[in-house]
Amino acid sequence: MACEAYMRRFIGILLLMGYNSLPQEEMYWSLDKDISVHIVRDSMSRLQYRNMKQKLHLADNSQIDNSDKLYKVRPYLNLLNRKFQQFGIFSHDLSIDEQMIPYE
Repeated sequence: MACEAYMRRFIGILLLMGYNSLPQEEMYWSLDKDISVHIVRDSMSRLQYRNMKQKLHLADNSQIDNSDKLYKVRPYLNLLNRKFQQFGIFSHDLSIDEQMIPYE
């Protein structure tokens, strides 16, 4: 599989993990029906995911900004934000208040 396809899958898994959080990362590859996330397990092996996570670098470590806790992913975060705005996804500030959603 091409590097670009692996990257897309890896980023997709990261986004999904942010949306559907589990207590332990390994649980996404579990065979247990209660916690299994098939799309993650079918997209990439746990070993491939760990290798990509370990080796992926998005920032220049020679220009560390200690005041920014997200400096290692800041360039990619900025790129994502620009793309989301370009395609109309989150093009303005959104706020959801618990009063807006009916609770039964």
